Amino acid sequence: MLFDITNIIIGTKLIHCEKQEKTLLREIQKRVLVLALPIFNAIETAYFLAHSFKATVHDKSACLSLARSHFASIFTSVPVGLIRPVRALKWEEQKINLPERALSFEVLPHSRLGDNLACYTAAKWVAFKTKLPLILHTFPLSNELTLNQNCRFKIPKNHPFIMSCKPFSYEEFAKNPDASVVWQVPFMANFDAKIDWSNEEFRAELLKDLAMIDPKVLPPLVPNRVNVALHVRTGGNFDPANSTYYFPTKIPPRAFFEEGLKLALKEYGDKPVHIQIYTDSVDPEKEVEHYRQFARKLHPNATLSTAANSKKIDDQITSDMIAMSRYECLIRADSGLSKQSSQIGKPCLEIMPRSYQIDGNTITLEGFQIVHREKQQDKVVKESREAISLPIAYTYAFSEEEGPHFYAHHRKLIGEKRVLTKATQVKSSAQ
Repeated sequence: MLFDITNIIIGTKLIHCEKQEKTLLREIQKRVLVLALPIFNAIETAYFLAHSFKATVHDKSACLSLARSHFASIFTSVPVGLIRPVRALKWEEQKINLPERALSFEVLPHSRLGDNLACYTAAKWVAFKTKLPLILHTFPLSNELTLNQNCRFKIPKNHPFIMSCKPFSYEEFAKNPDASVVWQVPFMANFDAKIDWSNEEFRAELLKDLAMIDPKVLPPLVPNRVNVALHVRTGGNFDPANSTYYFPTKIPPRAFFEEGLKLALKEYGDKPVHIQIYTDSVDPEKEVEHYRQFARKLHPNATLSTAANSKKIDDQITSDMIAMSRYECLIRADSGLSKQSSQIGKPCLEIMPRSYQIDGNTITLEGFQIVHREKQQDKVVKESREAISLPIAYTYAFSEEEGPHFYAHHRKLIGEKRVLTKATQVKSSAQ
């Protein structure tokens, strides 16, 4: 697959290729395990491309390290004239009125709404604590939220100003808090904002930003029933097919959602329950029918529906995130989108996965984390957490070549002691 225009950023240098050069693209694919796509503006492009083309590099930092280490040798061998640097614009040339002392946040081209909102929320908290004005670095679908109207300073998506920002850390900021610097809160995976979710003043400010500009698109709650939101995260057309093996808590197997639904229905006993399914599945109707049949066996008074549309999955992401925040019960994977819903709405009952462990090619989710909340006037007055041991095991038939990366990826996520390696490989049975 070749393209006429490709953009690849190396650090802060934009390399621009204007020709369809088979040799160049094959070399990139061979050494970096990615293909060049048009109009992306960050080194993280490499990670996005690896995912898009189902390459064997799934770990972000490993992919970026690989990209950085190989790009130099790749481009030195490209014929002269194919590559030319594009000068980064200075702030005064950008015609955007920005404060000299402010805060923004990193937006990655491959990230979906959940990750981008998590980065925005982290920056919102840092701005709240430091009293720095927040610059909204717009991202896909941010125009559907009130934050787009509330933020005084905004820069458009893909604007090059971000190159001039200084990475934020609490330690660096404390050294000179009055410096004329525009700080950039790093991507959430590389930064802990230490958000205090018990701070009601901050939560109230955040809620003003995370509301739909058009609230009419939200599905109504069913009256006289306990409303349960079930976020069935499958990866859809965005994540690689084997993501459930690389990110077990983010994209867990179907058994996780079934067991989570069992726990919720047991909690509510004979009370009438309505289950609303939110999913990124490419076949949402199939998911609904499966869980409808499953729920009927457990709870005769349960009803089930969905607003998901396989042709409009991306169009519904924002409304799904806001809608899930309104439910009394939320059953969710460790997904950025539904995690944001939880933080906004604070459901009375929240069911999510605990950690996992690796033994050879067997992945075992260790059970569930259950959160009970008591609320008065939408404020949490009491919260308790309970860990339930309910192992869910499934296997992954990875190749001999992929094995070392598979284990290294999980060691980084959950630690050396929780990853045991074995040569035994059996047929995958996740679904």
